[in-house]
Amino acid sequence: MTTIGKGADLMEVLKKKMRQAKEDTERLKDENEEISRKLHIEIQRREAAEGEVAALNRRIQLLEEDLERSEERLNTATTKLAEASQAADESERSVSSADEQEQRAQLLLSRIADIGVEVERLFALHQKQDEQEEEGAVVVVEVEQRGAL
Repeated sequence: MTTIGKGADLMEVLKKKMRQAKEDTERLKDENEEISRKLHIEIQRREAAEGEVAALNRRIQLLEEDLERSEERLNTATTKLAEASQAADESERSVSSADEQEQRAQLLLSRIADIGVEVERLFALHQKQDEQEEEGAVVVVEVEQRGAL
């Protein structure tokens, strides 16, 4: 083969290699864009999950604070009930006339009944808040698990 023939063959090989390099560059560029897009989506998902977790943690904190206040009210109501019961006992012992005893007893029983209703209401509220706190904790775990995927 002549020098011109060899040069033409060499030129063809170089053109072919340049085309291949250009195709590889385009393919790698496309792959890079796809990976970048997927990374951006994953970052957005993670940020959204972190936001959800933060909101749920705040909700749990508020529920816990509510629960503490409810427990305090329940304790106060229980104390008042015990005091009213003790006052009723003392009142029954100290009253001399039957009419006065009956009137005071009715008043104290009414107060005890009112406090009993309040205790039941606070207990129901306490149970409801416990359930909400458990539901919130379950959602936090689910969100954290989704975020880990």
